[in-house]
Amino acid sequence: MPRCRRNPAFAILCLIAFAFPAFAQTPTPASAWNSLVDDFLDQELFPDNPTLATQIGVHEHDAKLDDLSRSGIERHIASLKKFEARTVALDSKGLSQIETADREMLISTIRSVLLSLELIRTACAPWWRANGNSLAISLRRAQI
Repeated sequence: MPRCRRNPAFAILCLIAFAFPAFAQTPTPASAWNSLVDDFLDQELFPDNPTLATQIGVHEHDAKLDDLSRSGIERHIASLKKFEARTVALDSKGLSQIETADREMLISTIRSVLLSLELIRTACAPWWRANGNSLAISLRRAQI
């Protein structure tokens, strides 16, 4: 029985030919969406809401409390605006129906929180923003 000679160059060429498309693909809208959601959770939602993170089982922020100072709220607003722009800029073509609905819900949620932080809080408690007190102190004063 003749012995077949295997050509190592041919094997390497086949590996490169079949593996290259997997590495050369451009990011799909779904992978861009998943990346945006991961970034939103890791860079905005959990760091700016550590008590919420702890409640849902993310324990990286257990030793922190929500920063309700004026500078903390302003950082939170800036972060939300950054993620709002990223989410709006993400093209929904190529996303599944569920991902498209999730994208719209995230945009609505971000805008709702921004409305609350920028307009409602200012209109309802302008003395809070003027004095720079934390929301907890302001609420205690309002209840007295």
